[in-house]
Amino acid sequence: MRKRLPAFQWAVALPFIFGQLSWGAPIYHTQTTACLDSSALCSSAASGTLTNGVEFNTFAQAASATPGIMHIAAQSSFNVANSEAWSLGFVSYQDTITISSATKNGQLGQLHLGYHIDGSVSQGGVADAFLQVGVRVFAPTLQNYVADYNTSQNGSYAVSKVFTFTYGTPFDLYLSMQAMVGTAVDLSGSGYNLVNRTGAGSGQVNFINTLIVNQLTTNDINDVNVADSIFTADSGATYTQAGVQTPEPGSMALVGLALPGLLLLRLRTTR
Repeated sequence: MRKRLPAFQWAVALPFIFGQLSWGAPIYHTQTTACLDSSALCSSAASGTLTNGVEFNTFAQAASATPGIMHIAAQSSFNVANSEAWSLGFVSYQDTITISSATKNGQLGQLHLGYHIDGSVSQGGVADAFLQVGVRVFAPTLQNYVADYNTSQNGSYAVSKVFTFTYGTPFDLYLSMQAMVGTAVDLSGSGYNLVNRTGAGSGQVNFINTLIVNQLTTNDINDVNVADSIFTADSGATYTQAGVQTPEPGSMALVGLALPGLLLLRLRTTR
């Protein structure tokens, strides 16, 4: 097993650093990468096939984001001989938020965050597949949380970490999702290792149906709810203690149906 810096650490760190230099302007970042043979052959295309002799990696991947809502998918079918093959999709967004309160401005508060995810995870042969969800709050110090999912999910999850902030003072909220399929080992909250394997494998991580922030409970430093909290955001998105305001259910359904179909269509055309 060869230890290397997980790709998502670069993808997560760079937009967050630049976000701190942009005076709070909303930042979106997407990355799609598939590789074969120790990362010698790589592609950022939405789909395709990488080949080297009898080795191949047929992949499809997608990523998109709006404030509080993210879509991600990665799919790979490969055959390798003591080598790597993998596909990843990464998406993140960063927004500068101010939570104000007529009774608490200038005081420390506690933020309880939750999200809903709906998607599938599957793998076979020598492939691994997993989803990683990251949350960061910079208010003003960095507070970080990562959750890993190795099976299909459809439900709401409360982040176990409680974030602190100051009422009336802007802070940066950052969320990310990463889908990884291939010859990788999930390190459960601290990235992953890419490894050499021999044999055939396939898998998919499809959360095109979305992550939606559905809880932003604002409490005082004693963890008592502050009912008069008011959210403002540089992105213009509408946040409440119930999370981010989402599009109408009909338009969300269209997004959920269109993108997986496009992903599968592209994958079929490469075979």
